[in-house]
Amino acid sequence: MSAGVALHVDADAMLSTSTTYPKVAAIGQTEEQLKAAGFQPKVGKFPFTANSLAEVNPKAEGFVKVQADAKTDLILGVHMIGPQVPE
Repeated sequence: MSAGVALHVDADAMLSTSTTYPKVAAIGQTEEQLKAAGFQPKVGKFPFTANSLAEVNPKAEGFVKVQADAKTDLILGVHMIGPQVPE
């Protein structure tokens, strides 16, 4: 309770990061978790090498994966692997 208001923490809305190599950042649920919860996930995956910055950054390996509900297009998860993704 804070300032007389009950608080609720939604763990799915919290960003988690790793400072390993390669770096990892994630928020929301994975594709497998969404399927288990009864969603029909629509998945988009974008490799960093397709970005123009990859031409000037030799460590531009990695990707961004976005999971959304196929019915509503509501984004339910984003997962990133690559340089500087926690930032």
